[in-house]
This record gives sequence, C-alpha cells and structure tokens, in this order.
Amino acid sequence: KSSGKKLVTGYILYSSKMRTQITQNNPDSTFGEISRIVGNE
Repeated sequence: KSSGKKLVTGYILYSSKMRTQITQNNPDSTFGEISRIVGNE
C-alpha cells in the first residue's frame, strides 16, 4: 500500500458541505436524520 491516504470523492466533499449546512438549520436532528436529508438533496 502507498501512504495510506483515503480517496476523497466529489460526493464526500458535497455531503460534508451539505451536512454542515443542514446541521446548522436542524440542530436537534440525529446523525441518521441528517444523513437521510443529505441523501435526498
């Protein structure tokens, strides 16, 4: 194996950005609920 760095895909970048915004708008939501919202976007 090489240096052990993980591949960061476009979806990972997108979902990370969206997760931050959704968490700010829905502070009481659970991790699962936020994941569902990100998946539906």
